[in-house]
Amino acid sequence: MYQTLTRNAAIAALLLCTTTALAEPADSHLQYPEPSSAEKATSTDNRLLSHSIIRYNGTATYLVDSFIYQYSGTRSSAVRWNDIDADFDEMTWLQYKPATGTFVNFQHTVRTYDAADNITNSLLESWVPSSGTWTPRFNTINTYSSTNKITESLIMRWDVPSASWINNQRTQYTYDATDRLSTATTTDWYGASWENTYRMLYSYSGSSTLPYDNVYQDWETGSGIWVDQTKEKYTYSGAGELQTMMRFTINTLSADWDTTSNTEYTDHSSGQPQTGTTQTWNVHTHEYRNSTRQKYSYNADGQPGWQVNYDWQVASGTWDTTTSGQTSVVRYYYGPQVAVQQIQSTSLLLHVWPVPADKQISVQVPTQMSGAISLYITDATGRSVLRQSHTACNGYTLLISTALLSPGNYLLRMTDGSKTATTKVSIIR
Repeated sequence: MYQTLTRNAAIAALLLCTTTALAEPADSHLQYPEPSSAEKATSTDNRLLSHSIIRYNGTATYLVDSFIYQYSGTRSSAVRWNDIDADFDEMTWLQYKPATGTFVNFQHTVRTYDAADNITNSLLESWVPSSGTWTPRFNTINTYSSTNKITESLIMRWDVPSASWINNQRTQYTYDATDRLSTATTTDWYGASWENTYRMLYSYSGSSTLPYDNVYQDWETGSGIWVDQTKEKYTYSGAGELQTMMRFTINTLSADWDTTSNTEYTDHSSGQPQTGTTQTWNVHTHEYRNSTRQKYSYNADGQPGWQVNYDWQVASGTWDTTTSGQTSVVRYYYGPQVAVQQIQSTSLLLHVWPVPADKQISVQVPTQMSGAISLYITDATGRSVLRQSHTACNGYTLLISTALLSPGNYLLRMTDGSKTATTKVSIIR
């Protein structure tokens, strides 16, 4: 059920092309403690290699985005139902184009680490189709305390006219006496000084390290004070499993917190929920009404395999769990990765992308091959499902249609008669 991708396929995403828009990062208010070493992948055999987002357009499912992760050395990942904490060196965000059945470059993140494996720099690049290159957009510089807690995150923006980095945004973190996150205050740069923008206040119940009450505030420039905006409140089981998350907004007239929604998490497995049901508060009837539901599944290592999202069907009064009722699906792929140098020393490096694929894959001819090239794709039983011959120089990229292949795992083999390269290909729809 859980497909495994190889390092060869994962690293090839950097060669894809075209798109320009840059999305803002999602804001997550729920701050869990950093995963312990025991929570991270126990070996490089089960690190997160990629995850994809799938949606339903009314007639069929289609891919939306795919994220490819690359690691070095023994860096690993801890994937929870609500968070991806991967110590990747590079991550490529690809967007899917249904019209052509291909992925295109969107964003690329490159990280550097200190001796304690803290992320010191995170460079975000976007793809420029006109030049066929990545261009820098933002660079995040992190600083840490003596206990390896992040104390400041400085985001610098690449200024094209001056061809230099300039201040953009800064978040500073404070902690209580037991090293639990207390505040996260964000300021924006206005040419000559930093000005308050918003902040998060975190509170806890007793000695627990799990967040209990998080308040989001905006800075009101005119009065020079912080003003409450939204709040999230959490409850947990005795084992520390998240049970409910309630959301509130401030009532500007009464200054009271008005309930907006409540999410209940049930059927826990290894501390992680298998179901999350969100209900919205109806201010007229003063009752909760079903809104959305998330179903989670996990593999043998306790890592998320699928997340399926449904909407409540008001007319029928039921959850539509069929394909047409799925608003989106997130699928995670795990497997072994080795350093590029190790691959190059033992076999030819074969680039295949996207990961996973749908109607088309791109295959880059290894630099050690040229001339008459034969390409074979076989299914899990060893049956040949595709065979092609090409004449290509080294480094050339072949476009191979996979529209007729059924969803599943395949083995792709390329040879010039004296040298052979192989990798795995995954097809999903």
